[in-house]
Amino acid sequence: MVRKRKKEKRNRLNAKIRRRIMLAVTGTILVLVLLFLLLFKVDNIIVSGNERYTDEEIKALCINENAYNNSVLYYLFHRRIDISDVPLLDYVDTVYIDRNTISLRAHEKLTIGMFRVGDKVCCIDQDGVVIEIVSFEESANLNLPLISGLGSKGTVGERIEGVEDSVLNALSALKSSFDKYGISPEYIYIERTSDKEASNIEEASGENLEENSDASEENAASEENSAEEGNTQENDSADSGNGALEETVTYSLRFGNIKVLLGEDKNLEEKMRRVAAIIPMISDRSGELHLENFDEDTENIVFDTNAVVE
Repeated sequence: MVRKRKKEKRNRLNAKIRRRIMLAVTGTILVLVLLFLLLFKVDNIIVSGNERYTDEEIKALCINENAYNNSVLYYLFHRRIDISDVPLLDYVDTVYIDRNTISLRAHEKLTIGMFRVGDKVCCIDQDGVVIEIVSFEESANLNLPLISGLGSKGTVGERIEGVEDSVLNALSALKSSFDKYGISPEYIYIERTSDKEASNIEEASGENLEENSDASEENAASEENSAEEGNTQENDSADSGNGALEETVTYSLRFGNIKVLLGEDKNLEEKMRRVAAIIPMISDRSGELHLENFDEDTENIVFDTNAVVE
């Protein structure tokens, strides 16, 4: 009997000890969790990579009331945030800076240019999809070239009609070159012709520009092997019912009073490298810069000062 009472007493004591141990462990875990949440609370959010949306707009898109307010948890569960349904934006990467700071690095969709429809301007991406429509006055702040000969109507979220993939590829290549070499033409002109005329430009009609190699190096930076080269594709033929003439698409740029004739979408990377080197030297002049027949063997480039640039 005495032995049984001692055993019951010992069991009660062990149960108390186990409860105290469990309470101590639970309390310790709760304290650690609380410390983790408090010590790694997000107090500072750095936004970068955004040009068309403000910092606050990017934060609002990525941080909502249900999101983790903890730098470690947010980084672990939201390393890449897909916001491709938002015009001009693609995704946002989260970068852990320190226990109270995270960085949101926005990646905007490549906007290759814009075209005018009435008093509005449509901005398009590399796939030819209209991603934003703004007023003509607002378009002046977008630092994008106005493209002539691209389309006559556009709807946000839809691809513009009647534009070939080869044209979009050429425009994407041009936009990449603009960014690479830090040049900003006001206009891109797309012209279609139904017959191929040889562009034989006589040197007597203009001024031969022998490129200064030093200036070229300084302005053109290092050359990269670009996927844009060799982007030439066969043009669609017009009037197929008549057996029709082959359509040729040519491109030209406008820098102030200077028109740069690029011709077809051949050697665009190298052409733009030369343009970037030459434009600063003639920026105060007026005329046409001819690169229609330019290739890797071209030494002289014609600048026709007698041409009237409208």
